[in-house]
Amino acid sequence: MTNVFRILSVLLALCPAATLWAQNIAGDYDLSVHGSNVMLHQTPAQRSIEDRTTLRISQDRDQISMEFGSIGDVSAATLFKGKVGNNRFAAVWWYQGYSHETKVVWGTVHNNELQGRMIYPRVANRQGLVPGWVEVTFSAIKRILVVKPIPKAAVKVRPKGFMMDIREDCIRFNPRDVSLKKEGSRYLLTDGRSRMKVFPNREEGRQAVRTVRHYNLTQHCFVGRPDPSMTYFRN
Repeated sequence: MTNVFRILSVLLALCPAATLWAQNIAGDYDLSVHGSNVMLHQTPAQRSIEDRTTLRISQDRDQISMEFGSIGDVSAATLFKGKVGNNRFAAVWWYQGYSHETKVVWGTVHNNELQGRMIYPRVANRQGLVPGWVEVTFSAIKRILVVKPIPKAAVKVRPKGFMMDIREDCIRFNPRDVSLKKEGSRYLLTDGRSRMKVFPNREEGRQAVRTVRHYNLTQHCFVGRPDPSMTYFRN
């Protein structure tokens, strides 16, 4: 346990005076994950990880808890404890029963986005555990709750006390980063982090890229994730 907190202390040494400047990063995030899963005694010895998942952060002053969804072969609901300060964060996962399976995550804060890394070594002598490690980088974009005001004229015709709001679940992106990537016989619309839309041919994909840039679309929105029944773009 002492070694774990020593690791966390080293990471937080990068964040001087963290308690004096602890940003509020609590909330739900969408993650794009890139990295590899390395296995010491299996073939292939390394598997690429390209995944999308979620992150929920709760915070009390500079203390944070980070709960990740599944990433590759890493189980969901892995809870990290750590700190945030001076545009940086660091946290560890440690379980008393398997002290050799410490997971470490750290990174930087940019407004509503996080950039980070995670390292998860698997070296404990436990049945069913494949020795090796997972090492990934990730980009996390915070979900922003948007509530549109109700027009006064519309309120007048509704029963007293009736209220309505619209909550949008959107991921922001830079339209200049949007491009087309070939995947077998299909074409993927992506900003380099998110899988936006798959097209059956190149011409439809190119038309989508031109449309996104022409109308300066900056948000990809969903209804009913993780398996949305509807998606749309907006600026």
